[in-house]
Amino acid sequence: MTAPKSPKRYNFWPPHGARMAIAHRGGDGAGFNKENTILAFKTAWDMGYKYGETDAVLTSDGKIIAIHGSRNRLDSLLKKHRTPRSVLQNMTADEVRQQIKIGGERVPLLEELLKSQPRMKFFIDAKTDEVIEPLAALLKKLNVLDRVCVGTFDYQRLQRLLDLLEPYKPASCINIGRSAKLKNKNLQMLKAGHLARVDAVHLHHSLVSKSMINLLHSHNTKVLIWTCNSRLSIRHAIKSGADGIISDRVELLQQTLGR
Repeated sequence: MTAPKSPKRYNFWPPHGARMAIAHRGGDGAGFNKENTILAFKTAWDMGYKYGETDAVLTSDGKIIAIHGSRNRLDSLLKKHRTPRSVLQNMTADEVRQQIKIGGERVPLLEELLKSQPRMKFFIDAKTDEVIEPLAALLKKLNVLDRVCVGTFDYQRLQRLLDLLEPYKPASCINIGRSAKLKNKNLQMLKAGHLARVDAVHLHHSLVSKSMINLLHSHNTKVLIWTCNSRLSIRHAIKSGADGIISDRVELLQQTLGR
């Protein structure tokens, strides 16, 4: 069987040398408590943002919702507005939308979010193993592989997602955050040049240095810094040579970048 041709698409990444400003979960332009809502992303777009970052979790009835959730119940207690992903996965999409309100707004389906902002480019963080196959199917169905960068914190999860998206080759990223473990596995693999099919790294702001970014650039990966919510962290990311900055504070980010 002849493999289908990749759809004609523009490049996900901006022109060489242009630093990306990315609205983390849509940012706080519509209110800090409205993360991952359609209103948040619409407001970011109206402010001039071309890139947004969102999350993907699968509900019990096979729908993908754009919500971060929390890793476990302890995390949800520390961050009171979040519901554990294990709970979200045992709810239907309708139950989630009826029972959980984000700043008075309903939790959107990922499909709704992508359709609501047809020109915005999205970094999509696949939060669970269960969402991988449905996510691949949805992105193909909507024909949006030209304007998404798929990513996870789990390297094997990312590889599975990219396998399912073949023969299409969307932009991809791996997330590297602070680790409570003695070894940060993703960071070690990246330093050793063992991360295949990774176009970009989402690097936690606490790990940023010019030498670190130079190292990542030496492996031909773009470096995007998250989540920079202070003028100091944004300036440090700029000075260190980051390709993009991810922030909740969308107005502050624009002001600091001089946009």
